[in-house]
Amino acid sequence: MEFGGSNAATLQRQLKRAGLEDNKAMTSPELNDGLVFYVDIFFKLTTDRLHEMGPIPTMTILNFSNYYEFDQEEENDLLFFMRAMDNTFLEHVAAENKKKINKKQ
Repeated sequence: MEFGGSNAATLQRQLKRAGLEDNKAMTSPELNDGLVFYVDIFFKLTTDRLHEMGPIPTMTILNFSNYYEFDQEEENDLLFFMRAMDNTFLEHVAAENKKKINKKQ
C-alpha cells in the first residue's frame, strides 16, 4: 500500500512537527494494511513523550492497549512495533540534530 493524498500530507505534518527534513523515502512508504495500523498508533502515541525527544513511555503504550482491549498477543505486538519504530525515529532525530550542530560549527 502506498501513502498518497491525505496520508502523505499527514505524514509530512508529523515530520515537520518533529523538525525533520522532507524525505521522499519517508513520505512514500509501501506498507501492508496491518502495518499502517501501527504507524497510525505510533504518531498518536509520539505526542505523549515525557521529555522533548525521549522515548514514548511504556505505560502510554500499555494504557492504549488496555483502552482498546488488546489481548496479550496484540499487546506484545504493539510493544514490539512501538519500540522498534520509536528507536529508529529517535536515532534519526539524533542524527539530524548532529548534522545541524556540525553545520553551525
